[in-house]
Amino acid sequence: MRVSAPVAAVLTVATLATVVAGVLDGPAGSPGTPGPGAVVQLATAAADEGPGRTADPRSSAHGYAFFSPNRLDRIAAAWDRDVPVTYLIGTANARPRMFATIKEAFRRARVQTGIRFRYGGRAASSEPVGTVDQPVVLVDFGTASGHPRLAKYHRVVYAVGGPFLITDGASGWFTGGQITIDVGATRGIGRGFRHAQLGATLLHEVGHVLGLAHVDAPGQLMAPGWVRADISGWFHDGDLRGLRRLIHD
Repeated sequence: MRVSAPVAAVLTVATLATVVAGVLDGPAGSPGTPGPGAVVQLATAAADEGPGRTADPRSSAHGYAFFSPNRLDRIAAAWDRDVPVTYLIGTANARPRMFATIKEAFRRARVQTGIRFRYGGRAASSEPVGTVDQPVVLVDFGTASGHPRLAKYHRVVYAVGGPFLITDGASGWFTGGQITIDVGATRGIGRGFRHAQLGATLLHEVGHVLGLAHVDAPGQLMAPGWVRADISGWFHDGDLRGLRRLIHD
């Protein structure tokens, strides 16, 4: 559960059109729905975990940090606790023995955040399908040689994850996110929630999906694995402080 700083991935034009069309399907200006002219600002703000790195001394020392467009002094995009978030598990390269751990990671996130994560079944596609009113998180699988979200790191990682959102320049709206598990790198690790196990990695990635970035704070789950202390597989105080700012009732 170690590796690099957040990196923004790029969606194809076709995918961008799909996300925008889905989010704008509804009366402009209705609650939780962006008006005309909203565009996708970020694809997946990806952050990862894997073996073999040293800490970057330039990393934030704050107890929590956010992906853009959110900042410590301004929240531009937030999740609505009243809107359920569906998560799907991909079929390609799937590892069924991991499913119970995946579901437990989302259960723990639900317990600590109040967001109503619910399992929606299997997904044949790796394309984002969520909207503002029906956000979707996709958990899929791959290898560094065959999955573009893993290959771009040019090193071994356990998983990458981050949110999808749209923005009109002033405000943003989350539409879901994506977590990709490297089935090669995770083959030999435990599936529990202790340090360097799959469950702790996945809950860390759920934190990225919700908009938290890495912090150089060993006592927080959102510290990258090479920084993080041997803590339990739950969000800790700093993580929760950041999440409270990203979630409204």
